[in-house]
Amino acid sequence: MKVKLPLITAAALLISSVSFASEWQQQTGWVLAYSHDSQGNVVSGDISTLSDAIANGADVKVNYDSSSAGYATFFDCEWTFVKSDYVACTNTSHISVQSALGSNFGFQDNAYHWYIMVNTEGKRDMSRWRVGAHESVGHTQDRTAMNWWVRVN
Repeated sequence: MKVKLPLITAAALLISSVSFASEWQQQTGWVLAYSHDSQGNVVSGDISTLSDAIANGADVKVNYDSSSAGYATFFDCEWTFVKSDYVACTNTSHISVQSALGSNFGFQDNAYHWYIMVNTEGKRDMSRWRVGAHESVGHTQDRTAMNWWVRVN
């Protein structure tokens, strides 16, 4: 059952709780298809639901565990790889921000491209490169809990 929420400002949405962000996602046609912990163990949903939706052309969005920071972060999968029990996706369109909250709102003065690749085993790979230069700013590999959302158009 969908719950109708009052209209809010974009700023309020940005600083809202993870649970509110989840409710908003559902209202806009996104459905939580699969969740796993940092080791890839199922928390909710079914991997076949996710992989079937992708194989049938669904849009995919991922959010990873940022609950300790008090906000929710979502990114669109621009490229997906799927087989029956495994999904991976990448996003390469992000430019670094100084902050998305408060008085520091804006892009960094010395901005970089931020590329991310994640999979349903809990693995996350991030690479950062200076805008306008082929200069690495760092490469991080770690594991994190993730939620995988789908929207069938």
